[in-house]
Amino acid sequence: MISVTQEQVDSLAANCYEVVGMDGRRKLIISTRGWGSLTEVQRETLLAMVDVVQCRVDTIEAVGGGGIRCMLAPIFLNRI
Repeated sequence: MISVTQEQVDSLAANCYEVVGMDGRRKLIISTRGWGSLTEVQRETLLAMVDVVQCRVDTIEAVGGGGIRCMLAPIFLNRI
């Protein structure tokens, strides 16, 4: 577990998603804004556990009021 500050929460660092990629590896989907708010130690800790996928969603975060979790949570893919 990685603790985040209120300032990092406000930067949407906690608004991320961990998924498993088609390659079987764990991925952390996070916005560039959220990733940028993390400390070097927090980033290194995450990079040791998962592949980080940064997404530039500045407009969605600023205008839409949401972020990565809001965009990915409603997606459900049935695998056959």
